[in-house]
Amino acid sequence: MRRTIPKLVPALSVLACCAVATAQIHYVWRAIDIHPPEGQKSAAYAIGGGTPYGMYETGNINDHVGVKWPRLVPELIDLTPEGHIWSEIRGADGNKQAGKARSNPPESFTSGAVWYGTSESFQSLNEDDIGPTVHAIDGNLIVGEARFPDGPYAHAALWLNEDPDSLLNLHPTEAGSQGWSRAYATDGFWQGGTATLPGPGFHKATLWKGSATNYINMHPPGAKDSEIRGMAIGTQVGKMLVWETGDDHAVVWHDTAESWIDMHPSFHPGANSYMFATTGDIHVGRSNGRAGIWFGDDPDSFHDLQQYAPWAASSTAYDVEVYNGKLYVVGSAGNGKAHATVWIGTPVVADDPAVRKTPRGIDRK
Repeated sequence: MRRTIPKLVPALSVLACCAVATAQIHYVWRAIDIHPPEGQKSAAYAIGGGTPYGMYETGNINDHVGVKWPRLVPELIDLTPEGHIWSEIRGADGNKQAGKARSNPPESFTSGAVWYGTSESFQSLNEDDIGPTVHAIDGNLIVGEARFPDGPYAHAALWLNEDPDSLLNLHPTEAGSQGWSRAYATDGFWQGGTATLPGPGFHKATLWKGSATNYINMHPPGAKDSEIRGMAIGTQVGKMLVWETGDDHAVVWHDTAESWIDMHPSFHPGANSYMFATTGDIHVGRSNGRAGIWFGDDPDSFHDLQQYAPWAASSTAYDVEVYNGKLYVVGSAGNGKAHATVWIGTPVVADDPAVRKTPRGIDRK
C-alpha cells in the first residue's frame, strides 16, 4: 500500500556549512525532517541506495508501520505486508530491507522478514512463532535474535540467503542455557552483538565468525556492559558502560578485543555516547543526547548534527551511507516526539580519500 502525504506539508530542511577538521574535509550539511504529518512519532533506522527506511506510529493501538521514504520527503510507502497488523524496517543493504512484521489475529505471530522495496515482496524468515527480531542485513547474511529450545531467553541468530531453514543459533555455550545473546550487526562476513559471557561485567560485546563456537569476546577491560551495534569490514562500533562513572561511552574496535578505543568526546564529560553504524572510517550515533558523526579513531572528531535540525531538542543517528559522493545519515530528531530525519553532508573536496569507504583489518575469506 502506498501512503501519499499531501504536498501542502513540505519537508523542513536547514542548509548550513561546517568545517570538520579531519583530513581537511569540509562538509555542507542539510537536515531534512521526513516525519509524516499523520504520525505521532517516526524514525529512520537504515539507509540503502540513498533511500531511508524505518517506521512511524499514529498513536492508534498496533499502528506501527514499516516504511520507506523514496524521495526524502514526508511522502512514504507502507511496507506492511497483506495479512499483517504491523511492521518495522531495521536494516537495509542496497535494494534489500530486513525487519519484522506481526500477522493479524488470531494467529498474531511475529516474523523476521526481508523485503525488496514493496509490501508484496515480503519474505518471512520463520515458519513458526519463534519471536524473531531482525536487526541488520548485509549481502547474504541477516542477523537478529530468536527463541530456541536450549534456553528461555532469545539468542543471537543468523540467517543465510533469506532462507528460513538456514536459521543458526549463535548463542555461545559459555554464555549458559540461562544466558542471553543478541546479534545487532553484520559486515557480510562476520556478526556482532552482545552475550552474557564469563568474566567481569555482564553483557559483553561479541564478534562471531559464522557459528556459536567461533567468536571473540570483545569486552573492554573495566567495563560493566558492552555491545557491538554496527559493523563494516575491519571496523566494529558500539558502546560500553564504564564502571567508575556509570556513563555509556562510544567504542570502536578493529577486529580484535585489544583494539578497542574509547570514542567518548572529551568535551562531553559526564554525558553518555553511543555508536550505531559505521562505513569503516565514518561512524554515527549520539553524544550528550545529540546526533553526531565521528571520523576515524579520533574521539574528538565528533561533529554535532543536531545543530542543523532546529526543530529538535534531542536526536540520534542510526545509520550512515556514502552515496553518490555524499554522506547520508539517518535517524530521528524531535522535541518530545521523534521525527524521522535525514542529514546530507556534501564534501567541499568531493574526491578527498577520507570520504571513501576503505576496508581495513583481517581478511574475511
